Amino acid sequence: MTNGEGKSEAEARNENEEIEINLLDYLIVLAKRKELIIIITFGLMIIVAVYSLILSPVYRAETKILPPQQANSSMAAQLLN
Repeated sequence: MTNGEGKSEAEARNENEEIEINLLDYLIVLAKRKELIIIITFGLMIIVAVYSLILSPVYRAETKILPPQQANSSMAAQLLN
């Protein structure tokens, strides 16, 4: 029996099995490369820490003092009493 593309069902099944990805394969690759992953991670952590300590701090603050309005001042006076 063939599908619309002219391939048999067995061939289509074999292709699907080859495409299937196993999570254990990824974990094995990560385990093999753990030293490289750790070195890169800590190296970048050190670089970022040094860079953040070298940078000059930049602070900016902005305030606005508004004069009291007439309607609000009477309410404030009532609350103070």
